[in-house]
Parts: sequence; C-alpha cells; structure tokens
Amino acid sequence: MLRNTASFTALSSGHNLTYQWRKNGTAIAGATSSTLTLSNASAADAANYTVSLTFAGGAAPVTSSAAA
Repeated sequence: MLRNTASFTALSSGHNLTYQWRKNGTAIAGATSSTLTLSNASAADAANYTVSLTFAGGAAPVTSSAAA
C-alpha cells in the first residue's frame, strides 16, 4: 500500500506564538503547532491550507498565503 505524507511548516520567529492551521478557510481541530503533517494523504486532502499566527500582546493575527 502506498502511503503519502504532506507537511507544511510555518517559518516564523518570536516568542509566545500561537498557530492555527486551516483547510479551505476552516480551522483544523488540534492543528496548533508550527508544522502541519497529513499522514496517509489522499485526494480528499487536496485543498488550500493556511496558517494564522497570533503574537503575544494582543496584536492582530497574521495569515499566510495558501499552499496546496
């Protein structure tokens, strides 16, 4: 059986960053680290993925460009 893995990593710097990955604009439950890994990826996982970074101190979140 062929296993496909896809990984996306947010390259950022700073302290107390909070991450939230999204699939087609919808938050992915539990996807709150700097790297999103899709194990056993299939056609159902084909989408646009973004990550929002929130910085400590109340600054507005920053959202990445989409990766597919």
